Formats: sequence, C-alpha cells, structure tokens
Amino acid sequence: MSLQGLIYHGDPRLPTEWQHETSGQLRPAVLAYLNKQRMEAHDFAAIRGYLLHYVQAPCWKKAGQAEHWQELEHGILSLKSRSALDDWLDEAAEIGLDPL
Repeated sequence: MSLQGLIYHGDPRLPTEWQHETSGQLRPAVLAYLNKQRMEAHDFAAIRGYLLHYVQAPCWKKAGQAEHWQELEHGILSLKSRSALDDWLDEAAEIGLDPL
C-alpha cells in the first residue's frame, strides 16, 4: 500500500508502525524529529503521510469518537513545524494513540 510515496506492507485495516515503512523516506524524518534535529519540509510531509495512514486505519473507528478522530485527522494537514507536531502528538496521546 502506498500513501504519498510511503510504502506499507501488511493488513491495511491496521496501522503500520513507522519502522516498517519501506520507501526510506519516513525513518529519517521520524529520527530527525525524535532526536531534535533539523527537519525539512519533506520530513514533515513524510510524517503527515504516515500519521494519516495511522489514524485512518479502520481498527480505530469506534462509535462515539468520530468527532475526535475527525479533529485529529484534520489537524494532521497543518503539521509543518516541530511545535505543531508536538501538540498533535499530545492530543493523540490523550486518547491513547502513540504513533511514534
């Protein structure tokens, strides 16, 4: 499966961990984020693509949480800075998501 140039293997109904993406684009982006290194626009694009893949996995869709999921999904599109990504990850953690 491919999303914005990222390549995932496995069951498309389940979120794939970032370490299993095989295009070679995502790992350096996530490591730059985690290690507080300089990030370029393409790094944020790769992380946005991954996060969309992660939150859109059908296994997460639960009755009563649709609005919160839509907010998380919509928020991904504006992640273009480390602080915005920090905030989004904090919000995701509030409902038990830890994609990185």
